[in-house]
Amino acid sequence: MKVYRVFYFLALFSFSFGVASAQCDITSKMTADGIIMTFTERALLYEFNDLKFYSTIRYDGADYFFRLKVAPANLDYDKKANLVIVLADNKTQELKYFESKENTKDSTLNVEYQISGEQLELLKTINIRTIKIQTGSGEKVFNLIDRPALIKEQLICISEKKN
Repeated sequence: MKVYRVFYFLALFSFSFGVASAQCDITSKMTADGIIMTFTERALLYEFNDLKFYSTIRYDGADYFFRLKVAPANLDYDKKANLVIVLADNKTQELKYFESKENTKDSTLNVEYQISGEQLELLKTINIRTIKIQTGSGEKVFNLIDRPALIKEQLICISEKKN
């Protein structure tokens, strides 16, 4: 019986390590005006029925941004509202709206929020428990049960790779 427990623990540890390291892929692109943009690989943040949220962190050499990709874009999303997040310690942070782009080809919506320097240090240390999105019918709450550490891991990854 102990052999199975040890095997289970090792398998679980290996899977967790593999997931964490897979999320640390970085891509850089130069814009037309010479700014180098660095991105984390897009990763699944939330999934329920057909609704999926993907997370990407972007760094432009000066500021960090959290990109939330909503698929499909049929959620009555207030595209210009700030994003409220609830941390694992029950404190809230509000990420400032930056820009949004709707892609009609694949029915997705990309919304970017700016992460302040103070928020960056906080989000690199504490998991996110909940995100609150403003819609036309009020606030919708999404609990990040499966992936509460994803944004933290992406922020740590991109800040370590840029140095």
